[in-house]
Amino acid sequence: MHRTFQPAARQAESLLGDRLRIVSYNILADKYSGFHSYCPACYLDWDYRFPQICLELKSYEADIYCLQEVQQDVFGDQLKPWMLQNGYSSLYHPRKTPVGILGPDEGVSLHFRTAKFQQRASAAVTFSKHYAAAGMEQQCGQSHGVAVNGSGSQNGFSAALQNRNEGCVMALLQHIPSMRHLLVCSTHLFWNPNYPDVKVAQAAVLCSSIATFLQEQGLEASRTPVVIGGDFNSLWQKYRSDPWDVVGSQPLQSGVYELLQRGQLPPSHQDHPASREQQRLHKATQQQLQQQVQQQQTLQWQQQQQAAQAIAALAAATLTPGPPSE
Repeated sequence: MHRTFQPAARQAESLLGDRLRIVSYNILADKYSGFHSYCPACYLDWDYRFPQICLELKSYEADIYCLQEVQQDVFGDQLKPWMLQNGYSSLYHPRKTPVGILGPDEGVSLHFRTAKFQQRASAAVTFSKHYAAAGMEQQCGQSHGVAVNGSGSQNGFSAALQNRNEGCVMALLQHIPSMRHLLVCSTHLFWNPNYPDVKVAQAAVLCSSIATFLQEQGLEASRTPVVIGGDFNSLWQKYRSDPWDVVGSQPLQSGVYELLQRGQLPPSHQDHPASREQQRLHKATQQQLQQQVQQQQTLQWQQQQQAAQAIAALAAATLTPGPPSE
């Protein structure tokens, strides 16, 4: 697995001849606030939080903001107007609310300072819809036999990927002082720690989509500065074992981080779909075997209890005295 663009030879600041401040921030959608009961309810209330979020964002005085978990109603009614008042243009891409979660859709937003940038083009991508179009099947392990099992049904990786609605919103900006281009993207990857391979696949689609978008604009991906801000739900490194990974003498590096930082991810990496699905199948097999052993032990215990009860009943019948003789 590899990304389809290469790092620019120089940093964006050097290319643009200007110092930029870019902020990525997950503002926690109001409908998810109930999952954080450790925090006093008064501080989770949206009427309290939104003014605080605005103060926080304003304090950074950023040129570009990449935000995540922005509710659709909040974007249209509150955030976009506030950004406009403060000199920013805004873009938004919602994701469909997961089954079982009430409330409006939420998504990612992108905001840039209009005094410094002009928008030349923009695009929004839902990763699951672009997975096949981006040619990710082979990179993600179809050639390793993990995309579809022998009966033709989807495995955990494929089902989890196709059922997700994460995506990104990107904009090709032109830096007004230098007239150079800058590609900026805001994204949010899958949260579930059971599926780091889905996050890797989403990151690969993200990179492919950026490269395709730049080519459509007549630009070379390797020569255009790219900034990706987002909530990747991925640790840089793991130093301790957890329910999902066993860490040896050396820390484990996140597959998402390695793909974005190094430009490629070998199939042997623990987060690559070709490797992770095999681990998941092995774990499921082990759990199934353990359940079978437990069921056998339970059945044996029940049989022993029934035998003991039968013996006790027989002994009681044997020891019961007969009627008295006359």
